[in-house]
Amino acid sequence: MAITYVGKGAPADGYNYSPPQPALPAGLAVHDLMVLYFYGQWSEGQSIGVGAGWTPLWQRITGVDQFLVWYRFVQPGETAPAIEWNDEFGAVTTRGFAQIAAWRGVKLSAPSSTSAIASGSTYNRTGPIAGIPYTAGGLVLLVTSRRGSVGSPAVEGVTAPTMSEIESPNFVTGIAGSWWYGIAGGAPGVTGDLDVVYGDAIEAEWNGALASFDAGTGFHPALAANYRRRR
Repeated sequence: MAITYVGKGAPADGYNYSPPQPALPAGLAVHDLMVLYFYGQWSEGQSIGVGAGWTPLWQRITGVDQFLVWYRFVQPGETAPAIEWNDEFGAVTTRGFAQIAAWRGVKLSAPSSTSAIASGSTYNRTGPIAGIPYTAGGLVLLVTSRRGSVGSPAVEGVTAPTMSEIESPNFVTGIAGSWWYGIAGGAPGVTGDLDVVYGDAIEAEWNGALASFDAGTGFHPALAANYRRRR
């Protein structure tokens, strides 16, 4: 079964004591891959969490920003996750957004390859993010965040596959992100070292990472554990 893009839920924003609560994409089926992307900013002393059953893909939490991505395969009776954050200071600068996207035909296993989280402070771009290998027909996921306005982002440096924009949320000044996906053709390969280039000209801190998932069927321990509990 070839991988196909199911769609995305509407991005949700959060502020102060109200964390973002993203909606599930429409048309989900059991075993679809969901990816949950969260980016937030606040002062030190904060924490972020999501309900049980979501596997961390990347987690970077500093006193400046929080870049977190989880994944999960859809199970019967799937409901939207509940994001929680600990705003222990009640700071008015606490803010963030979250969004879920989904794909069908992904192997029920962990990613076949992931990059480390790249980060820095540059003008007009996030990157470079070190390229990763992907398998024939596989899914490549690129997720970035940036402390600045989004502008009109575009991906540079791709050798393959062609990348399509999921969303570039920008709810409030200083909270921006851009995430992308590509579905490989019939041969394996390696992505280039990627940059997401923006339409503004400001210097800003950023995070970015790449992951690839295989096409096909398979076994995932979290699914098996869930089914055992149901019996």
